[in-house]
This record gives sequence, structure tokens and C-alpha cells, in this order.
Amino acid sequence: MKKPLSKKIGVLFIPVSDIEKARDWYCDLLGFPDNGEIMFGTFMCC
Repeated sequence: MKKPLSKKIGVLFIPVSDIEKARDWYCDLLGFPDNGEIMFGTFMCC
């Protein structure tokens, strides 16, 4: 039987007042490159 729930996060939205500062902080914390593009007030990172 398949499990209906997946053990991963597909999308996470966290409202912030300074998206550039938040991007740099989260990228540093999670080890992502900080060169992701900010489009429509949303930081895209892969």
C-alpha cells in the first residue's frame, strides 16, 4: 500500500520585510548559493 504523505517540503512561504537580507541569511544558514533571482517579491532557489 502506498503512503499518501510524502516526507519532503515542496514550497515554503515566509513573509519578510527585507527580502534581500532574508535571502542572504537563509542561504547562509542552509548552505544555498546566494545568487538566486528575486522575482515578483519571491526568492527562487534550487
